[in-house]
Amino acid sequence: IQFAKDKATIDPSSNVVIEAVAKLIKQNPDLNLIEIGGHASKEGNEKHNEQLTQQRVDAVLKDLEKQGVEKGRLVAQGYGSYCPVDTGDSEESLEKNRRVEFKILYRNGKDLGQKRGCEEAVKKGLKLKALPAVKNVVSEEKKDAAADQKKLEEKKAEKKPKGAAPAATPAK
Repeated sequence: IQFAKDKATIDPSSNVVIEAVAKLIKQNPDLNLIEIGGHASKEGNEKHNEQLTQQRVDAVLKDLEKQGVEKGRLVAQGYGSYCPVDTGDSEESLEKNRRVEFKILYRNGKDLGQKRGCEEAVKKGLKLKALPAVKNVVSEEKKDAAADQKKLEEKKAEKKPKGAAPAATPAK
């Protein structure tokens, strides 16, 4: 997701990415909680980068909500420049660190054990946003499968004569 330089304004070229992410989340109700993590390169002031990354992920969260994603399924966390994926000084390295990451934290009501942030962010005193209560949403597909399984079991029970003894196992 691209932004205007040193701003939280999402570049219009990124709308297609946001639309695709929103569609994916809405089509997968079993993805209960997703973190939108914002990261910056090591250029500039640390506190400014921390604030800028938070503003940027807040903007992404708002755009996803406008696309119909429930707010309770998302948490936006800015990490500033504290969690680089590339520690180099080249423009390519700096570019890799300017990113937005989506991490699935809970699926089917279960914590997936995804680590939030990094050691450097903790050392710098970055406070992680509290996670919203996780709703265990069962997808329609899973509901249908469970209903089909129940009907199958009921049919088997109907076919079995009442009081019938279980079939004998042949002796060896």
